[in-house]
Amino acid sequence: MVVTFEKLYFRFINSMSANDEAIRATNDDAASCKRSAVQIGYWSDPYIQFVTKASERKPPEISRGYYARVKGVQGIVRQFLEVGTVRCCYLV
Repeated sequence: MVVTFEKLYFRFINSMSANDEAIRATNDDAASCKRSAVQIGYWSDPYIQFVTKASERKPPEISRGYYARVKGVQGIVRQFLEVGTVRCCYLV
C-alpha cells in the first residue's frame, strides 16, 4: 500500500476541521458570554460588539465568573504598570 503526500495531507486536514469546529464553538460561546456580561453592565468593552453577535442573556453565575476574571487581570496589569521599573511596554 502506497500512501501519498496528498492522502496524508487530506487526512490531516479532515481531522483538523473537526477539531477546529469544536474550538470555534467554544470560542463563540465564550465571546457570547462576555458580550452578555457587558450588556448587563458588569464592565465596559466597546469592541465586543464587533467580535460576536448578540445572543440570549446568560445566567448570572457565568457573568460573575467573567467579571471576576476581567477584574483580576485588570488588577494584575495595573500592578505591573505601576511598578515603575518598566519604561515602555505594549500589552496585547
